[in-house]
Amino acid sequence: MKIKTDISPREFYLRSFTLGILPNMGGAVRALGMLAAGHRPKRYGNCIHFEAGKGWGGRSAGIFLFTEEDAPQSLLDHEHGHSLQNCFYGPLMPLAVNLPSTARYYGRKLLAHYAPHKLKGDYYDAWFEAEASRVGTEFMNRQRSAAQEEMP
Repeated sequence: MKIKTDISPREFYLRSFTLGILPNMGGAVRALGMLAAGHRPKRYGNCIHFEAGKGWGGRSAGIFLFTEEDAPQSLLDHEHGHSLQNCFYGPLMPLAVNLPSTARYYGRKLLAHYAPHKLKGDYYDAWFEAEASRVGTEFMNRQRSAAQEEMP
């Protein structure tokens, strides 16, 4: 499946809250917890972004992005890419991307701690991680270009 990176905000939200509703429900619960804990969201692309802690990376849950404080742009683009995947994979997203991504993250973390010599390849070698980075970066580059063109 080819994920469109020229998706309009309308199509993004329509797909997110129909096909991709499951991750959004979990993300909304996490977002409420973040708000209750005093965290204030920011907008990143079409997503709602929360920051907390340091040194752990990021997660996406539908339109909700959760990252470490001062996350690099590449991580934010990557997590936004997972939000785009959610728009197109819909109900398959939890099984096709979310669970494998979570298992990969924690599996590599354990391996790095207990057997670092066995840690091979890059985290982004998995198709779903590489795709998230590619489509997230393409989408956000379009957003940044459009914002530059609008500036007087």
